[in-house]
Amino acid sequence: MVKEFACPCGSQQTYSNCCGLVHADIKAAKCPEQLMRARYCAYAKGNISFVLLSQKLAHSAPDEAEQSRAFAAQSEFISLRILNAPRAKQNSGQVEFMALIKQGQQLIQLHELSNFKRDQGVWYYSGGDAKFNELN
Repeated sequence: MVKEFACPCGSQQTYSNCCGLVHADIKAAKCPEQLMRARYCAYAKGNISFVLLSQKLAHSAPDEAEQSRAFAAQSEFISLRILNAPRAKQNSGQVEFMALIKQGQQLIQLHELSNFKRDQGVWYYSGGDAKFNELN
């Protein structure tokens, strides 16, 4: 029997009934918040393939995949709190969130306003304004 575990996104659901559905099929994300939670969860689980699949950035670094892998590998994702997720417009939306991340002995608070676009019925992360604050 496979043991169910809580989804890292903090939804109080099991992974298989929450972000696992979106990781299996990106079209399962019905709104920006759902995709944002799935991206956080993907970082927490080291699923960088999903992180890259779920974004369409105007500009990205040539080594984007390696940077994302390194960030996920050196980080422990502690918690996610959604601050604001207004109802999305037809093809765009935003989610404001805070995440606590530990890197070594350093506790870091990430506060981001993320932007999302819908293309052919699928939501994608399109960039954001992120601020990292060291807490200790």
